[in-house]
Amino acid sequence: MIKKQIHEMMSREKLNCLSESDSLHSFLSRKEKKTANCYIVDHQNTLKGILSEKTVLQFIAPMLPLLDEQHTVSLMEKLKSISLSDLIDQNFRTLSLTNTLSEILQDLTTSSHEAMAVVDSHGRLLGEVTINSLLAFLNSKNNCVEKSRSKFLKVV
Repeated sequence: MIKKQIHEMMSREKLNCLSESDSLHSFLSRKEKKTANCYIVDHQNTLKGILSEKTVLQFIAPMLPLLDEQHTVSLMEKLKSISLSDLIDQNFRTLSLTNTLSEILQDLTTSSHEAMAVVDSHGRLLGEVTINSLLAFLNSKNNCVEKSRSKFLKVV
C-alpha cells in the first residue's frame, strides 16, 4: 500500500533533468518546463544533485543591475561556460518507495525545496513528490473517505 501511495503522489509531469557537465545556459533554456527543480543525473539516471530556480537566481542576481544590451550578450556567453556542477546542491534528501506518508509530510515541510526526488535503492531517479501533488493526493483520499461515509449514512 505504501508503494502505491508514493506512486500516486509522484508528479506526472516530465522531470527536468540535466547532467553535471551541462551549462547554466542549458538550464535556463530548458526552464519552460514547469518544475521548480532541475535534477542532475548521470548516464545511468543516478541522482547527483539538485538545482533550484532560487539558487540560480541568487547566483545571477548580482550581475543583473549591470545589464544593458552589450552586457546581456556577454552574460549569456558567460552562462555557457558555467557548469552546473558549480551550482548544484549535493547535500539533499530524497524519498524512497518505502517512505510513509508521515515521513513524506515531515520531509517536504522541512525541506528548502518545493519538491523531493524519489529514488530507488541504487539512487536512480524515479520521480518527484511536489507539495501540489501531495496536497492533491490528500484531497483525493479525503474525497474517498467522504464518499464512503455518505454511502454508509445512506445505508443506515
